[in-house]
Amino acid sequence: MADLSPYTPASVNDDEKLWALLMYLFTIMAPITLFALKDKLESPYIHYHARQATAWLCVAAVFIILSPCTLGLLALATGCGTIFFAYKAYTGEVFEIPFLTDQLISRGVFDPVKQLPPGA
Repeated sequence: MADLSPYTPASVNDDEKLWALLMYLFTIMAPITLFALKDKLESPYIHYHARQATAWLCVAAVFIILSPCTLGLLALATGCGTIFFAYKAYTGEVFEIPFLTDQLISRGVFDPVKQLPPGA
């Protein structure tokens, strides 16, 4: 597990928290919009959550496709997870989604420690 402690909720401004929340709630549109707004992408906090939310979208899509086999329980779990992750991002937390974030780091998709500002 990566050390995400250098980035504390106190060092995140309200605009960054809002964008991180939007990354999870509007996962399809928000990262695309973010690339149009280059100044937002410069924030390591927003960049971290944008990548993690995009990966969560891929997992959520599989869960929703498999949902009819589980009588909708996977869709319910996906919705609850999305809301929970959006809330944690809005409170200024840098968190890892179990298994998913570890896979992203091990495959070199991103390194949270390098993306977060030192001592922030």
